[in-house]
Amino acid sequence: LQGKRITEKEARKIAQKFAQDKNYNIKVSKSGKKTNRDVYSISMKDPDQKADIYMDITEKGGYPVYLIQNKKIKDEKISLND
Repeated sequence: LQGKRITEKEARKIAQKFAQDKNYNIKVSKSGKKTNRDVYSISMKDPDQKADIYMDITEKGGYPVYLIQNKKIKDEKISLND
């Protein structure tokens, strides 16, 4: 990866951009000890959607690795296998 190493504060700013600067409760922790890349693991709570959002951002360069939003659904309309 290219770029400078980012701080926890910079990782929080990147996560806020993805959250469209909404006032989410953002928690940041450093992880990646069992991987080949050091990352900041981000967790955010979206009170409007009643959803949890998880994101990893690389320490080197500040690149998003993934973003997952978990939210409850009312009624299942399609099965996992369909």
